[in-house]
Amino acid sequence: NRDIDFSGKELAIEGQGFGQTIIDCGGSEGDFHGAFYFHTAEDSSLIRGLEIINAYYGLSSNDRGAITCSGSSPTITDCTIRNNRSHGVTIGGTSAPSLVTLQISSNAGWGISMPGYPYLSMGVTVIYSQIDHNSLGGMILTRAVESTLVALNTIADNGGHGLFLQGDLPLASSGAAWDTTTIIEQNVFAFNANRGIYFMSFFTGVHYRFNLSFANGGADIFGLTPDTSCMLSADPLFCQSASPMPYSVGVVSPCLAAN
Repeated sequence: NRDIDFSGKELAIEGQGFGQTIIDCGGSEGDFHGAFYFHTAEDSSLIRGLEIINAYYGLSSNDRGAITCSGSSPTITDCTIRNNRSHGVTIGGTSAPSLVTLQISSNAGWGISMPGYPYLSMGVTVIYSQIDHNSLGGMILTRAVESTLVALNTIADNGGHGLFLQGDLPLASSGAAWDTTTIIEQNVFAFNANRGIYFMSFFTGVHYRFNLSFANGGADIFGLTPDTSCMLSADPLFCQSASPMPYSVGVVSPCLAAN
């Protein structure tokens, strides 16, 4: 199965997890395919326990991903999204999905792409997830107009920025800014090829606190000045464990509250 469209129905699909329930999209150049396309207000739908591979789409920020949410806000949890020639998840069109306990890795695009204009996004919740080794970067979040929460994630070893947070340029050129609340807290940004977090102007209400940012290629943080009492810059001391969640930490890691 591939290119699954719930067509406005609120459904749940639950698999057995990594290596057990696999959607192989089988996409290729000129034969574009993904796993799920949510676009008709399937806001109570649930995807759980799947491994998604081999989606194929373009790599501009507003191209589809292995999972695409456009005008729909499902919950996607306990899934592995890897080895796709696309973004892992693309979000647009008044969507506000919940992405929980995901492994998004080794995709050719962004791990998560929320492209903004003209694809107005309401926001996104990303928690307890690992986003790593994606070629363009970990996450690009653009033009959110409601609350966005990025918390308790590990965003590491991506080919670009760990998190690129930017305002909408057509709107910004008018001198306005989006009135939004974006909370970025208790994440690890480490070993990304470019900046750990790159904050571009035109957002308001960004709360960046209690994050660890370390050994990112461009800079650990660029474009905002967080309260230094609420941030860390130290080696997270990852223990490279087996897939699907390779970035665990040992008892001496500064990521643990006891340290």
